[in-house]
Amino acid sequence: MRGPSAGRLQHYAYHHLCLKSYFRHPGDGRSQPQIPAEALVWTLVLGQILRVSSFCRVEWLVHSLARSGLGVPRPFNEDTLAYPTERLDPEITRQALAATL
Repeated sequence: MRGPSAGRLQHYAYHHLCLKSYFRHPGDGRSQPQIPAEALVWTLVLGQILRVSSFCRVEWLVHSLARSGLGVPRPFNEDTLAYPTERLDPEITRQALAATL
């Protein structure tokens, strides 16, 4: 029997909860992102699942050896998470949540 992993959780969120389009276009308003929104939103979700309470701690995770197992394509810093998070359109998140429920 196989246990839970970040990759399986991501697959579940994308395909069973139908959140793939939300992860790709969360409404962060960035016109030319260097790091895809999908990676940032997935990292925020992982932070909630792992109960990591600060962006600084999430930054530590994405710079650690565990990054490849978490499904995060490249490392980034805490400011990279803060910028799009401050600009997320709450209506798009509400719509994704309502569709999931």
